[in-house]
Amino acid sequence: MKIDQNLRENLKNLIIKRIKEDSENSAIIETPYKLSVDELSDFKNKFPFLQKCRIENLVTDKLIGGYVIRHGSEIIDGSLATRINNIIVSLKI
Repeated sequence: MKIDQNLRENLKNLIIKRIKEDSENSAIIETPYKLSVDELSDFKNKFPFLQKCRIENLVTDKLIGGYVIRHGSEIIDGSLATRINNIIVSLKI
């Protein structure tokens, strides 16, 4: 079965648009433990862009403390490992 070229382009553009909208309307917060409702609320207050997002809390053993927020192509790294590395780098001046 052949698909009309215009239909194919329209479907492709629609899929790309939906994927982009979904990535802009969702965020992943990686933490070493499951966040409580109050903690999620604190994140939404601290990072206003999260208020309009569907949030997934991903518990990972890669973190010993802190958090990593992934929103579209943006990453906010508030992990303990990054903080320690930043201190080490600043002390090597």
